[in-house]
Amino acid sequence: MAAKRHKSRDKVSAGGKDQLLTTLEAAKLVGYTQDHISLLLRRRLIDGEKKGRDWLVSSTSLHDYVKNNPKPGPKPT
Repeated sequence: MAAKRHKSRDKVSAGGKDQLLTTLEAAKLVGYTQDHISLLLRRRLIDGEKKGRDWLVSSTSLHDYVKNNPKPGPKPT
């Protein structure tokens, strides 16, 4: 049996279109783990909505978080 394939969904917001991504899509997009994306959602550091047991991540919120919160770890010299 083939695995279920998740597709991104579009959500209309006040400022235009905001694409909703699965946690896997969001993780691949920004280079974080899927677990870390889930943690950010649970801590309400990024916006999303829960559909059943799955989270959908706001692409705008995710990009804003990445832009304003640099990755942890040693800084390049």
